[in-house]
Amino acid sequence: EPMPQLACDATPGLLRDGGFEKAGGEAVKLLRSGTLLPQIGKATRTAWQLPLGAKIADGDSSPCMTVQGDGQSFRMIRQALTVEAFPAGSVWRLTARMKGVGVARGDAGWKTACLRWSVQTSERGTYSTVSLPFGDSEWREVSVEMTVPTGVRGVSVEAGMNGNAGQVWVDDVRIEEIKKPSL
Repeated sequence: EPMPQLACDATPGLLRDGGFEKAGGEAVKLLRSGTLLPQIGKATRTAWQLPLGAKIADGDSSPCMTVQGDGQSFRMIRQALTVEAFPAGSVWRLTARMKGVGVARGDAGWKTACLRWSVQTSERGTYSTVSLPFGDSEWREVSVEMTVPTGVRGVSVEAGMNGNAGQVWVDDVRIEEIKKPSL
C-alpha cells in the first residue's frame, strides 16, 4: 500500500501563508484517511522562519505576526522561495500590511522596521527594502519591487526589525510578478 500523503496547499516556489492563518495550532491532516496527526509540544508551525522576539498575534480581525526589536539584533521573519520561480529579468512586487509601535532609529540608516526582498547571486546579496516611519504608525499597505538579476541563487522575503528597537506588526504578505523577462 502506498504511503499516505500530507495535505499541502502551497504553490511550489511562491509565498506560503502570507496572512498567517495557518501558523500556530493547525494540525497536519492525512489526505486519504482524514486523520489528524498529533502535534508535538507547543512549537509554532509556520512556513516562516521566526527569530527571537517574533510571534503570532491577534490582528484587528485575523492572525498576524509581530516582531519585537531589541535595538541590537536583526529580527526578521523570513521565508525562502524557490529560485526557479524567479527567472532573470522578471520584476516582482512584495506587498504587506504593516504597523509600527515605538519604532526607534537605529545607529545606521538602514536599521529600520521594514519589508524587503533578499536576493543572493554568486557574487553578493542585495536587498530591496521599504521602511515604516519611526515612532508609531497605523496599519498601512507597503510594497517594494525587485528585478531578478542574472545568476540568482536565492530569493527570500523578510519583514521585521532590522537591528533597531520597537515593534512591528505584519499581515497579508503577498508577491506578484509585474513584468515577465524580456526574450
